[in-house]
Formats: sequence, C-alpha cells, structure tokens
Amino acid sequence: MNTGRFTQVRVIVAGAAVLVGLVVMAPSSAWPQASKPPVISLKAFTSIPEWVLDITWNAKDAYEDADFSAGLELTATARYYLKQLDREDGWGRWETKREQSSNIAYAGFLLDKRNGQRLEYKGTGGLLMDTAANLQVAGNTPGYQLVVEAMVPVKVTQSASPASESAIHLGTTQLGQVPKFCTGPLPAKGTAIHGSLVILADIPPFGTSRAPRTRVGIQYVLREHVPDLAPLVPPKKGSL
Repeated sequence: MNTGRFTQVRVIVAGAAVLVGLVVMAPSSAWPQASKPPVISLKAFTSIPEWVLDITWNAKDAYEDADFSAGLELTATARYYLKQLDREDGWGRWETKREQSSNIAYAGFLLDKRNGQRLEYKGTGGLLMDTAANLQVAGNTPGYQLVVEAMVPVKVTQSASPASESAIHLGTTQLGQVPKFCTGPLPAKGTAIHGSLVILADIPPFGTSRAPRTRVGIQYVLREHVPDLAPLVPPKKGSL
C-alpha cells in the first residue's frame, strides 16, 4: 500500500514595493468631501524588535469510496518568538528557526476494504522538526505576510506490523495556480495582528493516492513580545 510521501515546503518571501500616488487638485466646491482613510504608521510595526506568534492548525475529515475509507483528526498549536533580521524604510522582516512551545494531537487511518488492511497514523507528541516562522511587514505585501513551516513526528502502523517513524508537514501556504498565504492589511489601531485562513493540504491519509487533500483551518495572533521583568529584590539591611 502507498502511504504517501511527505515533503517540506519552504517559502522565502523577499522584495520591496513601490508606491505610486496621483494627486488631483480641484476646488473644494467642485467635488464632495470624501472621508479620508486612516493613516497607519509603518514605524509602529517595523520598530518592534521581537514578535510573539501563537498559531493553531485544525483539521477533521472523512472519506469513503468502494475500496477505501479514511479518517483524520488534527489539532496543533505552537508559539514562536520572531526576532527582527532586517529593517528599512517601509519594510521589516522577522524570523525564528525553532518554536518556544508546541502541542500536537494527530490521528488518522486508511482502511483497504478489499483485504482488511488498515494503516494507522499517530502523533508521537514530540517537538516540531525543521520548523521556521517568517514575518514581513509592508514591502511587497498588502500589509503583512506570515509563513510558518514545520514537520510533525508520527508513527505509522500497518495492521499487525511494527510501527515505523515518519513525519507530516504543517504549513501556512497553499501552493498552486492561485496560491494562498497568511497575509492581509495591518490593523488601523494597535499593533496586534489577528488572522485566519483555510487551505488544502496533504496530511496523510489525505493527499495520498487513496484520498483527496484535506481542508486545514489556521488561526494566528501576532503581538509585540515584551520580556518579563526581573522580580524586585528588597535591598539588604544596612545597604543604604
């Protein structure tokens, strides 16, 4: 039985945008006064030295045809601290190569109804592997763009055979003719960035030769990381 292959997708986003403005002057009496769009300060975002990212992936799916049936349940959460790598006028980039914490619950199965062979997928609860998170603000984005990639360790068991180790890929980008990214405008107030996205992904047994790709919901929050202050220690007697 073909259990599928899992490949890591790395997405590198780089570049800068050019703004071209056209201002037409006319007497105020000739045209009605339109409301002005809010002015968002890029400096408020690009001056942040470190972001904390909380992200969640969710998927629940079932599939059946004349020969196979499949099921999947996945919930994964992770926290990242992204440090600033680059900063220019109107553009900033932050990145990290490891998560601060993570929690993954994953189970899937693929049943061959023709011979009763059953393939089980189970998360091991281990740390994410080959993980990275990248955030860009402004530049060639519509405001911001977030890319997160990770490999989740799993065990695969076929009927009564011993379990073998493998991995599944979690990401935030759907590649294809019309790619999907975690991206959007910057908030008009404050600097906290909230977003969500649904993508099609290859998470076994879905996305293999036996079942179609599955829908994965992604939710994330980005906030400025403010390190905890050291506890105050009262001065020793006689030190004043």
